[in-house]
Amino acid sequence: MKSLLSKAIDNVDVTLAALGCALAIPLTIYFHTVIRSPTYTAVGVIVFLACLAYLLLRRRAPAYALAQVETKPHMYLLLNILFFCLLTYSIAAFHLRPELYTRPLGYFVALAAMAAILAVEILFLPPRKSATYFILFKIVLISLSLVWSQLLIYPSIVGRDPWWHQMFTLKILDAGYIPSGYYYSRLPAMHLVIGGTSLITGLGYKMAAMLSVSLLQVVCNTLFIFLLGKFVHSTKVGLLAALLLGVANWHIWFAYWAIPNTMGVVFIPIIIYLLFKLRQEKPKTSICLSTLFIAVLILTHTIAAAMLVMTLFSIWLGFELYRRLRYQAAERARIFLVAALVLAGAGLSYWAFFLEHIMRDLSRLVEQVRVEFLAIFLPGATSSVQPSPLEVAAAQYMNLTVPFSERLFNSLGFSLFCAFALIGAFAMLSRGMRNRYGFALVIAGSIIPVVNLFSTAVGFFLADRWYYFLQVLLAIPVGVAFLQLGSLPGKKIASACLIGIIVFALSFLMVMSPQANEDNRTFFPDTIVRHGFAQSELAAMNTAAHIYDGRIASDKIYWYLENLPNLGGRILEISNQLYSRDFTDSQDMLVLIRKEIVANPFLVTGALVGYTFRLDYDPREALTEQGFSQVYNSGSVSGFIK
Repeated sequence: MKSLLSKAIDNVDVTLAALGCALAIPLTIYFHTVIRSPTYTAVGVIVFLACLAYLLLRRRAPAYALAQVETKPHMYLLLNILFFCLLTYSIAAFHLRPELYTRPLGYFVALAAMAAILAVEILFLPPRKSATYFILFKIVLISLSLVWSQLLIYPSIVGRDPWWHQMFTLKILDAGYIPSGYYYSRLPAMHLVIGGTSLITGLGYKMAAMLSVSLLQVVCNTLFIFLLGKFVHSTKVGLLAALLLGVANWHIWFAYWAIPNTMGVVFIPIIIYLLFKLRQEKPKTSICLSTLFIAVLILTHTIAAAMLVMTLFSIWLGFELYRRLRYQAAERARIFLVAALVLAGAGLSYWAFFLEHIMRDLSRLVEQVRVEFLAIFLPGATSSVQPSPLEVAAAQYMNLTVPFSERLFNSLGFSLFCAFALIGAFAMLSRGMRNRYGFALVIAGSIIPVVNLFSTAVGFFLADRWYYFLQVLLAIPVGVAFLQLGSLPGKKIASACLIGIIVFALSFLMVMSPQANEDNRTFFPDTIVRHGFAQSELAAMNTAAHIYDGRIASDKIYWYLENLPNLGGRILEISNQLYSRDFTDSQDMLVLIRKEIVANPFLVTGALVGYTFRLDYDPREALTEQGFSQVYNSGSVSGFIK
């Protein structure tokens, strides 16, 4: 029995993969029949397929097989020529787009092809350091193109939360100090960075955010994920990880939304790298820099700080498991536990002293999670938050009206990213690749998905923030998985074709998904919600604010313009009225109906989060029938009053 246990521990990758296959089947059946959650069901299927794939392929694909394989000079030159030809085409396609607010399909195809070419180039990387630096530069080009192009097609910022952050940053610039009484008055790090960039460059908020937070996120995550991947395994793994993170859909989304959590997550790979590598060479410098970044993180965002606490604790747990399982002689790594405890203590102390409202929110969050957990997993228990008729209709719209193929295509890129990460995680636990740093990262990467999945279930934990962080954390296992896949064929040309095709498909699925693409509805006519405003929509709201001094009623996304200086508190969001077709409560207001919400899906308000919904009628006709008179029409926006 002891010998069997020792063998299972020594081959922990095979043990866990086999266990994953065995548990995934009954769990998938349970999720599908009892919980009836498509999200949980999809997770069960993905886990089973990924575990099975690893068991079948592990002996045929040693991840070190391509470590020393190089490309020939003429092939290297050809790949670079193809890359820059596609880059030129993508820029031309973007500039000459036939629709002003829509990037053409060819643009996305070109970017996915560029990612595939880079993956092949990485697979047969020349040993020169200049080649590595040049690839990192091209990865940044791809990522910035996907992020900045989404912002540049609209005249204003894109997203929901960015409108509030713009308002707060402008207040700081106008006043010359941080105004008190706001949620982020004591968490102003991002606003100070953008405000400082705006002061130095003389640019407006959107361009300042692009050149500070968005650029910082892309460049820092690319560099430090590469450095971590190189430290844990090899240069090729680091480059593959950086490349696939650069085209990851949630990573792109948070780059162009530019909110505090965007900036907060940037510090996490930096801190991990400092404690991994620099601590060995320059311990005092490592501790000082880590402390500085932790302090800035506390001043940036509470959720990002919580992510770092969980990650540091998980890494410490991984080191302890590695030591206790006696894979190799390894010293203790108490620094990670100490850092987690210091961060948790400092963060909670600061928030408790300065941010009383955050502590109240935290206590409500704990109670909400407790109740929702009971509602999901205990028979007979009920949720404390009952869905409204609008939320029920929105859920029916997504589950019944939106075609299954569109819903599948929507989640397929992220699901495949996680599946490859699981395969790579098993490889990092195998005897041929195992080291304590990779082992610790795998343990950390296995805990965050549990939080992510639970946050999706309860709908309270801001699941999208955890999706973003999850892709950052899992990028290195994904890079390992692709290096293994490249080792499957026996010939270089076959390896190049296999990796090129898979990276192209995965990249295309992710860059076309609604998270990375809010403008091209080719594959998502019933899912994509546009969060950017056309110039005529901005002009319509400004006109309404000048000619009408009363309250204005409109849809959820248009409501975010209330953060403009001349509209504060004047806009009423009317999701329920749009759903019920009864506008009685708006009869003393100017009702603005965008053409966008008549023809396409839009966002409606729920008790905890926003939901995608689509009208099956024309609210402009309903308003006319209820006695409202049309007093404004710009083509994209119609105004009604009674």
